[in-house]
Parts: sequence; C-alpha cells; structure tokens
Amino acid sequence: MPPEGAAEHTIKGLDGGVSYEVRVRAYVTTLLLMQVETNIYGEYSDPLTVAVP
Repeated sequence: MPPEGAAEHTIKGLDGGVSYEVRVRAYVTTLLLMQVETNIYGEYSDPLTVAVP
C-alpha cells in the first residue's frame, strides 16, 4: 500500500507497450471500540486505461 497521505503510487513489474485498466479508492485507518484499529475504504473509481510506454 502507498504511504499515508500519498496522492500518487507507482506500480512496478508492468510490461511496457501494454495498456492496463486501473481503479483506485481511498481508505482511512481508524480506532474503533476497545482501541481496535481498522481500515475503512471508500468507493472504487470508474475504470481508467493507463498505457505503459
């Protein structure tokens, strides 16, 4: 996962000359009852096509 507050993230290991479909979503880590840490996720974005040069 990207570091907290990241507005961009690099995905390694993709093949050059290929287009990929990606979706993103936000999340926040919070404490619930009894100090249990949990992640709360937002909705996925619409799919985007990204071409790797």
